[in-house]
Amino acid sequence: MENRFLYLSLLFITSFNFKKKLMHNLRPVVTKTTAHEGLFEFLGEWDVEQRLFHSPGADPLIRKGKTTFNSIVSGLGSIMLTELEDENGVPFSSVSFFTWNVSSGKYEGYYLDTHSFGGFESLSGSPIANLPSSKATLEKHGIENANNLAVRRTWDGTASTPSVKEFKDGGMPQVSEVTRVPMRFIENKISNDLWVLLGCSTTSEGEELVVMENTYTRANKS
Repeated sequence: MENRFLYLSLLFITSFNFKKKLMHNLRPVVTKTTAHEGLFEFLGEWDVEQRLFHSPGADPLIRKGKTTFNSIVSGLGSIMLTELEDENGVPFSSVSFFTWNVSSGKYEGYYLDTHSFGGFESLSGSPIANLPSSKATLEKHGIENANNLAVRRTWDGTASTPSVKEFKDGGMPQVSEVTRVPMRFIENKISNDLWVLLGCSTTSEGEELVVMENTYTRANKS
C-alpha cells in the first residue's frame, strides 16, 4: 500500500512538472525590440513646468516640480513619476506606465493622477513623422519655432473630469457626475535635454485646443 501511494505521488509530481514546463514553452519570452527602445529617450530626472489653459485667453495655472522616468521589466516597459506644486503650494502627483504591445503594434500607457476621478486612464500611442499643420496655435502658448519640433509620438486617450460639483458643509466639493473627455497628447523632442508635451482637447465645434503644456528640462545634463 505504501509503495502504491509513493508511486502515485511521484506520478503526480512528474505530471505537474511536465505541464508546468509545457505551459512555459507555450509562452515565449518577449524580446525587446527597437520600438521598446523608443520609450527610453526620456530616461532620467527632469525639472518640469506645467501650464494648464482652462479657457482661451485666460492666464494659465502653473505648476513646477520634478519628473523621474525609469526602465522596468528588463526594458519592456517604463514608469514615470511626477511631483508638482502650483503657485499656492497645492501639490499634484501622477504616475504613468508605458510599453510597446508586440501583438497590436501600438504603444500602450496607463495614467493616474490626483485628479483621476475614473481611476487609471488608458492611452494608445503611435509614432508620427511630422507635426500636424493644425497646431498653429502652439506659438501663443510659449513654444517658439513650433513648426520645427521633432514629434516622436502621439497618444490618444480620455480624461475623467467632474462635470458637476456640489459644495457641501465645510466647502468640500462632492463629485456628482464624471465625464470622460477625449484627449490627445503630443510628445515633442526639442533636444536630448528639452522636451515639450502638449495635451489637446477638441471642443463641441470641432476645434482642437492646447489645454496643457509641460516643459521638461533635464536635471542632470551630461
